[in-house]
Amino acid sequence: YVYVEIMGSLQVILFWTLASELFDPRAAKRIFAIIGGGAVMANLLAFGIRPMVKLLDGTHHILPILSLMMLACMAIVFVLGQQCEQQLDQNFTQKNQPTGKKRNIRLATDSGKIWSNRHLTMIALVVLVTFLTTSLIDYQFKVIAASHFKGNREALSQYFSSFYGIAGILACFVQFFLANRILQSSGIRRALLLLPVGLLLFSLSIAMAPLIFSLLWAATLAKGSENVLRYTINDVSMNLMYVPVDSRMRARAKAFIDGILKPGSIAVAAGIIEMLRLWYGENPSLYQNLSWVTMALVMIWMFLIYKAHKEYVATLINSMQRSGLDLAQSQFSIQDESAIEALRQVLRSDQPRQVLHALEMLSHTRSKAMTWEREIVPLLDSTHEEIRLAALDALSKLIQQSRPRRTEEDEPWTPSNETEALLEQKLFELIEDGSPEVRAKAIELLCILLQEEAISPLLDYLGDDSSEVRSATIVGLIRFGGLDGILHAATYLKDMLESSDPELRGYGALIIGRLETRSFYQPLRRLMRDQALDVRQRAIEAAGRLGNLKLIPDLLEALTRPDTAQKAGYALARYGEDVLPHLAPFLGENAKLPLRLSALRVIGWVGGPKAIQMVEALLFSPERRLRVRVVKVLQRLVTNDKNLVVDREKLGQLLDREFMEHAQWRMDREVISMNLKHNELLRGAIEEQCDEGIKLVFEVLGLLYPRRQIQLSLHHLQQKDTRMRSYALELLDNLLSSEIKRKLLPILEVDVTTTGDISSPDVQLPEEIMPRLARDSNPWMCACTLWTIGQNQMMDLFSMSLRL
Repeated sequence: YVYVEIMGSLQVILFWTLASELFDPRAAKRIFAIIGGGAVMANLLAFGIRPMVKLLDGTHHILPILSLMMLACMAIVFVLGQQCEQQLDQNFTQKNQPTGKKRNIRLATDSGKIWSNRHLTMIALVVLVTFLTTSLIDYQFKVIAASHFKGNREALSQYFSSFYGIAGILACFVQFFLANRILQSSGIRRALLLLPVGLLLFSLSIAMAPLIFSLLWAATLAKGSENVLRYTINDVSMNLMYVPVDSRMRARAKAFIDGILKPGSIAVAAGIIEMLRLWYGENPSLYQNLSWVTMALVMIWMFLIYKAHKEYVATLINSMQRSGLDLAQSQFSIQDESAIEALRQVLRSDQPRQVLHALEMLSHTRSKAMTWEREIVPLLDSTHEEIRLAALDALSKLIQQSRPRRTEEDEPWTPSNETEALLEQKLFELIEDGSPEVRAKAIELLCILLQEEAISPLLDYLGDDSSEVRSATIVGLIRFGGLDGILHAATYLKDMLESSDPELRGYGALIIGRLETRSFYQPLRRLMRDQALDVRQRAIEAAGRLGNLKLIPDLLEALTRPDTAQKAGYALARYGEDVLPHLAPFLGENAKLPLRLSALRVIGWVGGPKAIQMVEALLFSPERRLRVRVVKVLQRLVTNDKNLVVDREKLGQLLDREFMEHAQWRMDREVISMNLKHNELLRGAIEEQCDEGIKLVFEVLGLLYPRRQIQLSLHHLQQKDTRMRSYALELLDNLLSSEIKRKLLPILEVDVTTTGDISSPDVQLPEEIMPRLARDSNPWMCACTLWTIGQNQMMDLFSMSLRL
C-alpha cells in the first residue's frame, strides 16, 4: 500500500509536469479538463472492484491486475514521450536549455547554500526546534483532553470549540494591538523569546500538576499560549529575521525551510512520541512526563534564538556595508536596538561608501540628535568631501528636529558637553575649508547653533568670493540672526538681486526661496522675466517655495513657455489645491494641446478629490494623447493617495469607447487593404493606432485591477514567444471581469479575427473612410491618408480633404 501511494504520487506529479510542457496555459485550460475527466471515470469504474473481489475470492488476487495497470501506465508515458520529443526539445530551446540535458531538482545545492550561511542555519534550526516542540505540545494537549473527557464526545467537541474560539480572539488582540508596540519597544530578540518562555512555564505546570493547576488547565494554557503567540508576534519576528538576507537567496531559503524542515520536524516529533510509547507502554504518566522533553527542547530553542539574533546583527551590518539593505522599508528593523547598534558600527567604518549609506539611513530613525552626534562629529575631519557634506547635512537635520528655536529670553548657546564643544570647534575650522560647499554648510549649521551670536564671526563671509558661501551667510543671518542679522544681510541681498551678473541674480532668487518668507515675493516677479534662462528658472523654483498666491499668475505665464514649463509645473504643484481653480481654464477645449498636457501634469502632482474631478472630466476627449495623459494622471493620483477613488463607471465607458474605436480601425484597414493599391503606408499607420488603443486599454485596466499584473500581461503580450503570450492571456482570463474579457481577449488572441463581444461597425466605402482619416487628430495619419489618396489618383477626395 505504501509503495503504491509513493509511486502513484510520483507518477501523477511527473505526468502533469509533462502535460504542462506540452500545452501552453490557454490550450491547457481547454485540454486539461478533458484529461482530468479520466480520473472521474476511474473513480466510477472502481466500483467494479466489489463484484471482482467476489469473483476472484479475495482482494489479494487483484494485485496482479493492478500491476498490469501500472505497466500500462508506463507504456503510455513512453509512447507519449516518443511522440512529443520534438516539441519538448523545442520548448527547452526557447528556454535556453540544451536539449537532452536532464533538469534535476537542485535540493542538495539549495540546502547546501543554506547550511553554509550561518544566519540562515540559525533560522533553520530555530524553525526546526519550534515545530518539533509545538508538535509535541499539540499531541500532549489533545491526548490529555481526550483522557479527561473519556468517552464523552459531545463534551470534548464543546471544549475544543470554546478553546479555539477564545484563542482566536486573543490572537487577534495580540496581532492588532500589541505586536507592533512590543517589537518597537523591546526588539526582535525579546519578541521571539515570548513564545518559548510561555511554553516553558506552562509545560512546567503540566509536569507539576496537580500541585499548581489541574492537568487539563495546564495543557490548555500551554496550547493556548502557542496558538496566541506563534501565529502572531512570533511569525512576524521570524519574517523580520529574513530582512538582511539577499533577496535571491531569501526565496530559496524560505522554500526549503518551510517546505522541507517544517514537515520533517513534525515527522521527528512523531518518532519521539512512538519511542516514548515503546519505552513507557500505555502508562498514563507518559503524556504528563512528555513535558520534561518539551522543556528541554524549549531551553535549546531559547539558546538558538540568542545565537540567531547575533547572526542577525552581523548580517545586518554586512548588508548595510554592501548598501543592499534599505532599512526604510522595514518599520521594525530600523527601530530595533540591533539595527541601531549596527548603524553605529557602520558610521565608524573606514569605508566611505558604507559611511555615506549609513548617514542616509539616519533620517529613518527616531533617536534624539545627541545620541548620534558622538558618531557624526568625528566625520567632519574626513578627507572625503562627500562625507563632510553628508555629516553636516545630517547634523543640521537632527539638531533642527530635536531643539526648539531660541527666543529672546533664552540664554546664549553654550556647549553642554564635550561633543558639543568639539562640534563648535570643528565648524569654525570648516568655514575655512577649501571647498565652497563645505564652507556654506558649516556656516548654515553655525547659524542654527549660535543664532544671534553668529553675526559677529560671520560678517566677513558676506563678501566671500564664493556666491554659494555668501548666499549661505545671508540666509543664516536673516533666518537665525534676529533683527541685527537682517539689517546686516539685507544690503548684500539687495545688491545680488540688482546685480548685472546673472549668476548673482540667480543666487539672489535662490536665497529668497530658501528664506520662505511670503512677503519677499516682489523681486521674484521681475526675475521670472529675466533675460537669463537660469535666473528665470531659479526664480520660478523660489516662487514655489514661497507659496505666495500673488505669484500664481506669473507661474501660469511661465507654464506657457516651453523653456520654463517644467519648472513652473513643479512650482505650481507646491501650492496644493489652491492652484487648481487657476488651472481650470488651461484644460478647456480652446487651449492648445501642449498647455493642456502641462496643466494635467501639475494636477497629478497636486492630488486630492478636486483634482480627480477635474481630470475625470477629460476622459472622453477626442484627442487620444490627452486621454492617455488623463489616465496616467489618474494612476498617479490613486497611487499617491489610497483614499482617492476613480469613477469606475466612467472607466468602463471609456473602455467601451476604445473597443469600438479599435473595431472601427480594424474594419477600415480591411476595406483599404481590399480596395486600394499602394496601401502599405496607411495600413501601417492604422495598425499603430490599433496598438496605441490597446495600450490605452491596459492603462485603464491598471486603474481597475492590480497595476503590476496588468503591466506584466502587456509586457508578455508584446513578446514574440507564443508561450509567453499564452501566459499573459491566461492571467487576464483569471483577472478581468467576464464583460471585459468577452471584449478584450478575442482581440488579443493570435488565432482570432473577430471583434469579440462588440457591435460590428458599419462597413463603409473607401470614399467615406478616406476623408474621415484625412481629418484625424494624428498628423501622421493625415499625411499617410493624403499620400494614399494621391497614389490612387482619387483627385476628388484629395480636393475634399484639402478643403477639410
